[in-house]
Order: sequence, then C-alpha cells, then structure tokens
Amino acid sequence: MGTLLQNLTETDQSVLADIDLDAELACSHDECDSFASYLIICPVCGAHEGLCTPHAKQVINSPTGSFGTFTKTCGHSVEQSLIRVIPI
Repeated sequence: MGTLLQNLTETDQSVLADIDLDAELACSHDECDSFASYLIICPVCGAHEGLCTPHAKQVINSPTGSFGTFTKTCGHSVEQSLIRVIPI
C-alpha cells in the first residue's frame, strides 16, 4: 500500500513549499475533473502529481506488486507501495 504520511519529512515540506497551495491543483488521473487533495511523490526522482481523495485512496490501498505511472510528470512506472502520499 502507498504510504500516507502523518508527519511530513523535510523533503515533503520542501515539495510543499515549492507548490502554490492556494492555486487549484487538478487531479492528475486521466479523465478526472476533481481537484487534488493529495500529492503523490515519485520514489525515483521526487516528481509530484496531485490526486483527488478517491484516486489517492486507490494508491494508498493498492495491493503489493501493483504499479502506477507518473503520466503528467516524469513518466516513471513504480510500485505503488513505494509512492509517498501527502495530504494538502
């Protein structure tokens, strides 16, 4: 399962500092028009994308061995259990 962070690391705080949280961030999932309420962080390069609550929960609850691709940013395909999920 993806990791939902309760306590933000320095890296997570740095990612959040670089994002305009006052701007409306759209969910990065294909064909979703919702606003993002979470950021997912690529474990390979640190790229981040926004996800709405239902799509973030899919990452958090994904079974071990399932993969997801960062389609809007870096293109890395990674095991979803390694993806950090940050509420915003």
